[in-house]
Amino acid sequence: MKKLRHDLFVGCYGSPQDSTIHWLEFDETDGRLYEVATFSGIENPSFLTIDRNNGFLYAISEVEHGQVISFKIDFADKELQEISRLPTKGSPCYVELGKANDFLFTANYGGGSVIVHKLNQSGMIVEEMDIISYQEPNLHRLSNLHTIRNIPGTDYFVATDLGLDKLYFYQFGKESGALRQIQELSLPKGTGPRHLAFHPYLKKIYVVTEFQSTILAISYDHPLSTIRIDQEISMLPKDYHGKSYGAELQLAQSGHYLYASNRGHHSIAIFHVNQDGCLQFLSCTQTIGEWPRHFTISPQGKFLILANEHSNSLHVMNIQSSGKLQSINEGVLSINRPVCVCFA
Repeated sequence: MKKLRHDLFVGCYGSPQDSTIHWLEFDETDGRLYEVATFSGIENPSFLTIDRNNGFLYAISEVEHGQVISFKIDFADKELQEISRLPTKGSPCYVELGKANDFLFTANYGGGSVIVHKLNQSGMIVEEMDIISYQEPNLHRLSNLHTIRNIPGTDYFVATDLGLDKLYFYQFGKESGALRQIQELSLPKGTGPRHLAFHPYLKKIYVVTEFQSTILAISYDHPLSTIRIDQEISMLPKDYHGKSYGAELQLAQSGHYLYASNRGHHSIAIFHVNQDGCLQFLSCTQTIGEWPRHFTISPQGKFLILANEHSNSLHVMNIQSSGKLQSINEGVLSINRPVCVCFA
C-alpha cells in the first residue's frame, strides 16, 4: 500500500534548552507517527499555528513576559529557521492568523488582553498594531483571555475570557490593523470558556468550558447583531462524579460529529450534531494516557491525534463512519509534555 504522509508539528512545555518543538510525519494509511526532527531555543511553545500557503510556523512562548515567534519551514532540509520574535505584553496561550495571513492575533491569559501584530510577506512579525486589555485591578476576578479566533469567511473575530466568563466579538479593520469590539456575551458563571470551534456550514459556534466540562452551542447572524446561547451540554458520563476540566474541541469535516477532550476523566467526548446544530451526547472514549490537552483531526478526516500532557505521549485514534473512536495500537509515540498538535 502506498504511504500517505503528512507533516505534523508538536509544541511542548519545557525550557529553552529542551526540545520543545517536534517535527513528525503522520501516515494516514495506518495511523503511525514518525519523528523527523526536534528544535530547542523556545520556552513553553504551548500553541502553534501554521500558514500553510506560504510555509511559516508561528509559536507563542507561554511565560510571564511572553513572546510570539515566527519560523520559515524548510521542508527540503527538515529545518525550522527563526525569522522574528516580538513581545506579547502578557503571558500568551493562543495565536491565530488573520484571513489573509498578514496579521497575527494573540490571546494573553496572563494580563487579560488580545494583541495584534502585522506580518510581512517573508513571515516576519513586523510591529504591534493594537492591544485591548480587560484587566482591571479592582475586579474580584481576573481576566484570562484564552482564545481569539477568526470567524471563517468574515472580518469578525471572537475571543474567550476564561476568567470573566465572557465572549468578546470584534470587527477587524485591515487598514488600521485594529480590533473594534462590537458585542459581548456573558456565559454562565464559573464555566470558564476556553476554546472554540465553528460549524462548517451553520452559523454556530461551540465553546468548551474548562471548569464545568460542558459545551455551549451559540448561534449568531452575519452582522453579529444577534448572538444567543442555544444549548449547554455535559462532556462527562452521568455516573462520573470526579474532577475533570474541558480542554479542546473540534468538529469532523462533515460537521456531523463533534469531539472534546476531558482532563481528569481522561477521555474524548463524542457528540452527534443535529440538523439545527444542537448536540446529542453519544459516548466517551478513554484515552491511552492522561490529561488530553489538545488534539487535531488528520487532513483526510480518518484519524484523531491527541496530546496527553501528563503521560508524555501522543495517541492516535481511528475515526469510524459512526463517529466513534478506536485506538490504534501502533499509534502511540513518547514525547515530553506535549500540549499542541498542528498539521502543516
